[in-house]
Amino acid sequence: MNTEIAIRRPSEAELPDVKKLILSVYNEYEAPEYPAEGNRAFEASLTDPAYQKRLVYFAAYCGAKPCGVLAVRPEDGHICYCFVDPGMHRRGIGTALFAHALGELKLGTMTVNASPYGVPFYERLGFRATAGEQCVNGIRFIPMTREKEEGNK
Repeated sequence: MNTEIAIRRPSEAELPDVKKLILSVYNEYEAPEYPAEGNRAFEASLTDPAYQKRLVYFAAYCGAKPCGVLAVRPEDGHICYCFVDPGMHRRGIGTALFAHALGELKLGTMTVNASPYGVPFYERLGFRATAGEQCVNGIRFIPMTREKEEGNK
């Protein structure tokens, strides 16, 4: 399958489909590993207006349908969501989303609370663990940082 991928900020009208993709991938890969408390906390983050207001979303589109999403808090370069449709894994979509966000937002040092499943992906992007696995509100993660690269100001 050789589908053209377009990366852009989704419109307000497209955000429900983007969030549906996030939740679908989360439910397949993360939810089974987390307690009910963590799953409730994750789902609540998708509908919390104060939390959502701080995020900039980027979506990869395969035609009209989102097939990947990355959301960042631009004020501190923290990646809050990064999910790719399972049928599109290992095609460079997550990496392209990251590069697009990095370039558009002119981000320097970035951080992420990576799920155990996502650690290898973030390591390939140059992130390094800054502490061991943690669990907050039932959500397991490894804090990671990627230092600002020269030439990326």
